Amino acid sequence: MKRNLLISTLCLLGLLLGSGAATAQDKYNFSAAFSAGLGGPLDADEPDPGIGNTSFQGLFSWITQPRTRVGVRVGQIDMGDELIGNIFDPELLYATISGEYRFQESTYQSGVFLGLGIYSLDGANDDDSSLGLTIGFTGDFPVADRWSILAELAGHYADLEGAQAFATLHVGVSYHF
Repeated sequence: MKRNLLISTLCLLGLLLGSGAATAQDKYNFSAAFSAGLGGPLDADEPDPGIGNTSFQGLFSWITQPRTRVGVRVGQIDMGDELIGNIFDPELLYATISGEYRFQESTYQSGVFLGLGIYSLDGANDDDSSLGLTIGFTGDFPVADRWSILAELAGHYADLEGAQAFATLHVGVSYHF
């Protein structure tokens, strides 16, 4: 329940920041994406579940200025029947809001983002939550007028039990409207 309230609050905060008008370079103000990939802790105590765990992420972003976006990401890393600290069968859930700067390359857009988030490491026997930071790189490769392939590499830092640094690599589809 508290996780849903925190995610809803983060999304509402992002919407309150407002959206600027579309620029001549961008035909659409908003993007929604879903991606899957790999992720995990970079600094977990032994036994280390590694970074090859299943990960999913949803993204909603909007243009605020030329080449500048605000993005809300909600994701999960499922680390299976492992142990991180005292947490058995851990699953990292996160919701972040970040600013992103995009560069127009010859056939795609690359970008870098930095933001704040809410992180929760939930397990079968315990859980731990914390505020944290995210930083990452993105590539947006158009395949049709409103559709593109989105690739992201991100790092996450949160003061959680047993691990503080996490990494994710996602590839998915993005719809622009």
